[in-house]
Amino acid sequence: MKTRYFGTDGIRGPADGPLFTLEFITQLTGGISRFLRSSRGAESPRIVIGRDTRESGLQILAHLIEGFGRHPGECIDLGIVPTPAVASVVLSSEADLGISITASHNPAEDNGIKLFSAEGTKFAVTEEEAIEALMLSSSAISVERNPRHIVTSRSGLKTYLKGSEILSTHLDLNGLKIVCDTANGATVHSTPAVLSEKGAQL
Repeated sequence: MKTRYFGTDGIRGPADGPLFTLEFITQLTGGISRFLRSSRGAESPRIVIGRDTRESGLQILAHLIEGFGRHPGECIDLGIVPTPAVASVVLSSEADLGISITASHNPAEDNGIKLFSAEGTKFAVTEEEAIEALMLSSSAISVERNPRHIVTSRSGLKTYLKGSEILSTHLDLNGLKIVCDTANGATVHSTPAVLSEKGAQL
């Protein structure tokens, strides 16, 4: 079966288009919640969500939190982080799902939703097919907030930067002057932090 909404790297499209309305995202979060319950046994899933710097990210985050908020569980807002940081925090926090709100190299007016499994890996096509089937089923979705759902926030960069320490143990940038242009991207905080930590003058 070919997926209807998921492409090669999650769901992507114009941020003001039909894939990012509250109605659609409520359907999506309902399908994901039911998938996590049925296939992973997660009755009250923990979900970590990070985003890039696109202006539309905050609105999509709000829609995701509202949608998941109709089911038991927890949403953890990681703020602006690179996509790999979401996968990293999924593992360190023993979460059931990771979501990165990003459209990568797509134009700034686009956005996307990328899913990570509890193992920090990209969802398989068969899993995306299962989520879409649950989205399109006739089961009613609650319109009220579930009292057993909580929303928290934490810095998603700490775990990510800790991993960079391991990768760059022998990297010494003392005495180097580096011009760093992150192009307003998701590494706007992490890249300067790593380079400065290793001694570079930015």
